[in-house]
Amino acid sequence: MRRTPLVSAFLVLVALAAGALSALALSAAALSAAEELEISPIQLDPPVRLKAGIEFIDTGEHIAHAGPLAVDLDADGKPDLLVGNFRGHFQVYLNAGTRAEPEYVDKGLLQADGETAKVPNW
Repeated sequence: MRRTPLVSAFLVLVALAAGALSALALSAAALSAAEELEISPIQLDPPVRLKAGIEFIDTGEHIAHAGPLAVDLDADGKPDLLVGNFRGHFQVYLNAGTRAEPEYVDKGLLQADGETAKVPNW
């Protein structure tokens, strides 16, 4: 059998399933297979801090640990920002800009039935 990069990767998976590889051998085998496939690391753009108005979006006052979600909350076709925090609240930032150049407006904490929405998390 001719050993191609895909065959090498397949053999690593078979050996793993059979319990024939230790973690160290698996790492070496996976690295070898990745090199044969000429897989390069993912290149990401540098991070960008988002603003709501002139202020940076910052969840520090809510004990940080932000959990952001881009979703169209007001059905205008533009992604808004919903940011969960460690206390179980959700900060709402509506996009007053465009999809390509969002401009977020801080709308406060998410409300449900006139009360601040909260997910008990501790």
